[in-house]
Amino acid sequence: MNFLEQSLDQKNQAWKYILVIIVGFVGGQILGSLPILHYAGQSGAHGMDFESMGISSVYGLVLMILPFVVSLLLCWFMIKSLHKREFTQIVNGTQKIRWSRIVYAAGLWSVFMVFYLIFEYAIDPANFVLQLDWESFLTLLVAVVVFIPIQTTCEEFLMRGYFAQGLAGVSKNRWVALVVPGVIFALLHSFNPEVEAYGFWLVMPQYLTFGLAFGLMSILDDGIELAIGAHAANNVFLSLFLTNQDSVLQTDAVFEQLQINPHRDMISLIVLMAVFFAILKKKYDWDFSILIKKVEI
Repeated sequence: MNFLEQSLDQKNQAWKYILVIIVGFVGGQILGSLPILHYAGQSGAHGMDFESMGISSVYGLVLMILPFVVSLLLCWFMIKSLHKREFTQIVNGTQKIRWSRIVYAAGLWSVFMVFYLIFEYAIDPANFVLQLDWESFLTLLVAVVVFIPIQTTCEEFLMRGYFAQGLAGVSKNRWVALVVPGVIFALLHSFNPEVEAYGFWLVMPQYLTFGLAFGLMSILDDGIELAIGAHAANNVFLSLFLTNQDSVLQTDAVFEQLQINPHRDMISLIVLMAVFFAILKKKYDWDFSILIKKVEI
């Protein structure tokens, strides 16, 4: 195993993690938010009302992703300077990214999302509004494919990568490296508009499921490539094909879903994630006993 063991060196001091989180992540979020705050301040718009800001939804989406671009670059620079670790060492503990895993997970989860959309549409077609405009869609496609994976990679790099490694170095426990980042990942999404619209206890279990599932597959697979691929595919699909008025991803997607059923969405997520895990376990021959093994060299 190489992934979590990266923190078992003499450069894993707590103050470095605090500095990276405060200056790198939080500082990057603030700095990267200045452009969209500028538009919101000029227009007096509340929330992510791009129309009131006088900007297109595509440009608004790019501005929403910008804080993650800045945070990723700042954190990467600080981690390399403070911990002397390369980007790939945070990803999987080696000198090479396993690109085939990213592509496979992204493709597989995309197929699952297609089935999810078909299922939801079949149950209640009146709940969907087709709003496809090819000119807008093609512009959106370029922006989403370029920028959304940066946003999701930033989250995975910091949560399932850097932070999980730090916790593993301190606790020597893989469960701590799985659960704590998963819970924090969920809580960071508690500010999303869908949480306010449908309630904390209805929506947050979905984010917690994603956080724990991505953490589990990262530990079992000794790297975060599968989580990077699946996370990116999930957000790319939603941005391009399915939106709703309470979604944090306000785009000119192909379909607008008028009403969300959090209970059914949770059941669908559990079923899809269970099948997803079963396929990945068979393909990569995971050994679940690694979860009880101590993190050590």
